[in-house]
This record gives sequence, structure tokens and C-alpha cells, in this order.
Amino acid sequence: CPVDDVTCLHCPVDDVTYLHCPVDDVTCLHCPVDEVTCLHCPVDDVPCLHCPVDEVTCLHCPVDDVTYLHCPVDDVTCLLCPVDDVPCLHCPVDDVTCLLCPVDDVPCLHCPVDDVTCLHCPVHDVTCLHCPVDDVTCLRYFANNVITCLHCPVDNVTCLHCPVDDVTCLHCPVDDVTCLHCPVDDVTCLHCPVDDVTCLHCPVDDVTCLLCPVDDVPCLHCPVDDVTCLLCPVDDVPCLHCPVDDVTCLHCPVHDVTCLHCPVDDVTCLRYFANNVSDFKTITLN
Repeated sequence: CPVDDVTCLHCPVDDVTYLHCPVDDVTCLHCPVDEVTCLHCPVDDVPCLHCPVDEVTCLHCPVDDVTYLHCPVDDVTCLLCPVDDVPCLHCPVDDVTCLLCPVDDVPCLHCPVDDVTCLHCPVHDVTCLHCPVDDVTCLRYFANNVITCLHCPVDNVTCLHCPVDDVTCLHCPVDDVTCLHCPVDDVTCLHCPVDDVTCLHCPVDDVTCLLCPVDDVPCLHCPVDDVTCLLCPVDDVPCLHCPVDDVTCLHCPVHDVTCLHCPVDDVTCLRYFANNVSDFKTITLN
């Protein structure tokens, strides 16, 4: 619940209604469980519907030469284009103009709460403020040669997050846990959201990445070519998630569920949620 007096439920377990409401007086439903229609098809020539708000058409197509449309709020046109020289608009709140442009010399505004001014600008010489928790001062500041990034989602925890070159980035969402997250080349990145768990997350080529959000669960997440990736967010559930060509991808966030998700060209993607059912049901994507 990033906003006061808002009921937000997010429970990746069986027979649970997933409710996520990041804005006041907005009902957002996202339920990857039985008897719930959830469409998300990040593949070419496939309409992708991801609408956490009623009567909003949202398109999300992570492929080349495709207009990225993501509008989680009524009457708001949102463009998300993670490529160079492309204007990107992301506005999760009514009557708020939010620009998210991860390129140099671009002002970026991100305000997920009403009447709150939040700046998120991963460029040089820009002051960025983002405070998702009450009574917590979070500062994200990116400047040449002097980069001080503060992000503290938990009380009494000092967390640094600086996604720029030649910068040591520290992100600690849990007390007494040292987590390093540096999404740049030739940088060792550690991300450990659980006590006594060593998690490695390195989204660059030729890097072995380990992500273990649960105790004693081996989880491998490697978004690069020719890498076998295992993502197991639940105990005793084998989940394979490999967003590369010619790779079988399984993603199972609940017990006793076989889920196939392959967001690449010429790959059949199956998301099947059912209790005590292990067989596949093929879904043809046209």
C-alpha cells in the first residue's frame, strides 16, 4: 500500500485474489489464478492486454519497431519506449504528467501518489526524489563525479542505488542484509532480499546470475542468450524462465501449477494456473 488508507493485496499463493491499488479510489485487479482472465502477451503480432484499471486498453510489446503503450489509469495516455531518442511517458496517477526517459539530458518526472512531487531522473546533474514510505526521506541524486543515491524502503536501513557507470550501488530492503545491485558492465551485482541468502543478479552478457528470494531455494535468472535460467519464487516449485530464443520457459508462482512464459519470437507461451494439474494446455498465439 504505497498510499494511506488504500487496501493493497498481493499474495502469490493458491486461491487468492490479487488486488493492487497504487492510487486512491482506483480498483486494480491482477489475478493469475483460476477463473480470472489475465492477458499479457509480449510477443510479435499478439495483442497484449494488461489493464489494472477498468475500461483501459493497455498494450505492451517489448519488440523492435513497436509502440509501447501502458496506461494504468483512466483517461491517461502513457508511452513507454525503452530505446534511445524516444520520448517516454508514464503516468500512473490522474492529472499528473510523468516523464520517464532513461537517456541523458532528459527531465524525468515520476509521481505515484497524489499531491506528491517525486523526481526520478537517472541522468547526470539531476536531483531525484522518491519516497514510497511515510516518514522516510529518500533521495535519489545523480550528478557528475559526485553521486549520492539514497533509497530506504525500510526504517533504519541505509540503501544506496546508483545505476550509473563506475558507481558502487547498495540496495538493502531487509534489515541487517547487505545487497549490491549494479546493472553496468564488468560489475559484480548482489541482490539479497532474504537473510542469509546469497543472490546474484547481473543483467549483462556472459554473466551468471543467481536470484534467490526464498530460503534454501536455488533460483537462477539469466536474461542472456544461451543461458539456462531458473526462477523459483515458491518452495518446492520448479520454475523455468528463459526470455531467449529456442528456450523452454516455465514460470510457476503457485503450488502445483505448470506455467509457460516465453516472451520471444516464434515461441509458444503458456500460462496455465490450476491446482493438482500438471499437463500442458497449448494456447495458440495468433
